[in-house]
Amino acid sequence: AEDIRITDEVGLKLRVLDTLPTEFGGDSFIQVIFEKLRIFQFTQYERVMYLDADVLAHCSLDYLFEESVKDPSERLVMDNFFGAGSGSPLNAGLVMVKPEEGDWERIQEIIAERDRLNGTAFDHTYGWGYPIVKPEDHWSTQSRAFQKGWGFHGGQGDQGLLFHYLRYEKHSVTQLHQHLESWEEIDVNVTLPNGTIAWTKGKSQSKNYNKTNPLNQFGCHEKVGYKHVWHPNAPRAPGSDIEHFLGEWKPWMLRPRYVYKIQIACDGLVNLTSRYDVENQYSLWCHTLKDVIDTYGVTGLDLTDWAKTQATALAKSSIGFALKDNSHYERLINARLNQTANATGAN
Repeated sequence: AEDIRITDEVGLKLRVLDTLPTEFGGDSFIQVIFEKLRIFQFTQYERVMYLDADVLAHCSLDYLFEESVKDPSERLVMDNFFGAGSGSPLNAGLVMVKPEEGDWERIQEIIAERDRLNGTAFDHTYGWGYPIVKPEDHWSTQSRAFQKGWGFHGGQGDQGLLFHYLRYEKHSVTQLHQHLESWEEIDVNVTLPNGTIAWTKGKSQSKNYNKTNPLNQFGCHEKVGYKHVWHPNAPRAPGSDIEHFLGEWKPWMLRPRYVYKIQIACDGLVNLTSRYDVENQYSLWCHTLKDVIDTYGVTGLDLTDWAKTQATALAKSSIGFALKDNSHYERLINARLNQTANATGAN
């Protein structure tokens, strides 16, 4: 296949995961978001970064890996990292984790326990097993601070589960929202990078605010020519180092009446010499796709007549864009547990 040929040329190593079986059959949004949690199975790696398929990076994000493995007294990023969304404390489009033995099994236990206690209804107070009521446990989004409860966008899905596990069980985690914030288990107060003070809190948990976001020194936001959608007023690396095409506004899935935006963006690439000269996120997507076509000799894609040749066929999603049916979680975890039991019995 064309995509396999290109990844081979680039030198990417692909690992195809077995598909999670479900009672209801076929693909579903809940199945897809559950699958991303399998990054915790990659325990052979020191760190694993998950990126949604609708994320484009402006530059290398390796600095997250490099900072997280430094000496604890020097690092700017803890073992795990995530950024806040506009309506939630965690945007699952970019997540870095330190996979450890027992993580995957523990996540399944959390899901099973939630289903046992609440059935198909999601408890916005208890959430995934930790009621967010104490001030020190409050969470922040990109624009709002000190929020409580589990009623945020995606709280009943992958975003809520990842937030619970990384923040309240893994503990060693850095979050990007209005600024950089880190938590880590320590025994005494210590001085963290840039002179900030961490103090013990709750169950030996510490908190560090850094309003200057020192990660900006590693990013490439200064090269990006257009006003960034995520962080239009101030660079917040790594959020300003990626473009995340959210929801139904993906360039390859725009509704017919909006396809002209893509055609205009693609037609405007004639005089561009760099990806950083693009005018908006749609131009970035066109430029990236054109670069792949030209570099690797991809056939069958014509950007000069995109609206007629490609847009209609791609502007649909068989699985939707958001989590709607909580009962799917119960069936998913049962299917996974049954699969594990069958595999054990076969051995």
